[in-house]
Amino acid sequence: VYAQEGRHLVEVPAADIEHIRTWLSNRVGRPVAVPDFSDAGFEFAGARLLVAGGRPVAQLMYTQAGGTPVGYCIIASAGDDTDVALGEREGLGFARWREGEAGHIVIGEEAPELLSRLADAARSGGEI
Repeated sequence: VYAQEGRHLVEVPAADIEHIRTWLSNRVGRPVAVPDFSDAGFEFAGARLLVAGGRPVAQLMYTQAGGTPVGYCIIASAGDDTDVALGEREGLGFARWREGEAGHIVIGEEAPELLSRLADAARSGGEI
């Protein structure tokens, strides 16, 4: 949905990263980390709050030079931890997993291998 957005890609810009962490952690009900995707050529652009199934979802947005953005979403979700699963839906690729009482998904118009690499970066705990 946001792939075509430029100026309106995010609600809160990356410059407000501490506010983003606090705001989204409080809204989602669990700590929200901002992973570093720079090794894959992506720069953190900022964040927005979404709603899925009546529950808040933290969406962190990343951009790359000459490419489309990638979103990383976190939602509170009970259940067992899972491995990363790759898929595609309506022209978008995704890498999703459940870990630590939260569901995670990296989604965008990128190759599955790259989305898997971004998921690994998010899971490794390296933050901006």
